[in-house]
Amino acid sequence: GNGIFDADDYLLAYVTGVCDWYYDTASRDYDYNFNHYESYRYYWLKKGGSNSTIKQFNCNAVPSITLSQFLNRVRYKQSNELMWTYGGKPKGGLEWIWIRLNKYLMSFPYTLTFPDVDTNTTGYIKIVSGSTSNNCSTSVSFGDSLLYDSCAWKPITNWCDSVLTIKLTIKLADRSDYFELKHLDVKYWRHLDMSGKKSLRIYSPLDSGIIVAYQLSNLPSERTFIFRIPSDELNISLVNIISTGGSYSWTDTAGIGIQYFVCA
Repeated sequence: GNGIFDADDYLLAYVTGVCDWYYDTASRDYDYNFNHYESYRYYWLKKGGSNSTIKQFNCNAVPSITLSQFLNRVRYKQSNELMWTYGGKPKGGLEWIWIRLNKYLMSFPYTLTFPDVDTNTTGYIKIVSGSTSNNCSTSVSFGDSLLYDSCAWKPITNWCDSVLTIKLTIKLADRSDYFELKHLDVKYWRHLDMSGKKSLRIYSPLDSGIIVAYQLSNLPSERTFIFRIPSDELNISLVNIISTGGSYSWTDTAGIGIQYFVCA
C-alpha cells in the first residue's frame, strides 16, 4: 500500500492462449478453439486508469458429492500440411492436417500419455479425419482394441496401452487412395493431485443443478493460487491462496462450465 511496486508486490492474472479449451453453451460441453491465424496472444501493461482487482470467491452451499478426480480433456494436434479436397488436390484456405497416409506412408503410430489417470475408470478417444478417398480402408488400434469410427467417441479401458496406430489399406486397383488425420481428442478421469506439478487445469462436471466439493491433494509447500474461470472468462475470481501444502477443499456449482486453474 505504499504506492511503489517493490519486492513485496506481485502481479496476479489469469490469461488464456489463442488456442484453448472453452465451455460451449450450445452443446453444454467443453470444446477446443483453434486459431488459424496466430500462435501467440499478446498482453500490455497499462499505467494509470481504474484499479483492476480479482475478487475472492466464496460458496457456502452444502455439497451433494465430493470429487477426488475430474474428467480431463486433451487434444493431440499438429498442423503440418494443408488439407486436400475430396478430388485429391491441395485445398486453399486454412484447414490443416496432422498427417496424410498414402501408398508411401501406410502406418502412423503415436504414443499417448495420460498423467494421473484413474485406471479403474473408462476414458474415451475420438479420431477426427480430414479429406479421405472413397476406396481406402482405414483401421485405428489402441493396444488390442480397434477404435476407428469417424468423429465418434470410443471407450478406453486398458490403460496399460499407450500406442495408437493408424493403418491404411489400399486396393491394388487404385494406388492414389489416402487418409488425412486432423487431430485426436481424449477424455479421461484424472486424480485431483498436485504431486510434482506446478500447475493443473480442472474442469467442473457437466451435471447441472448439483453442488460439488473438490478435494485437491498434495499441494506444493510454496504459495499456490487457485483461480475460478467462468464460462465467459470475464469475471475471474480467486478461490484461495495456500502456502501450507497438504490438501485443500472448496465448493461450487456444477453444470455451468466452470474451470479452475491451480498454479504455484
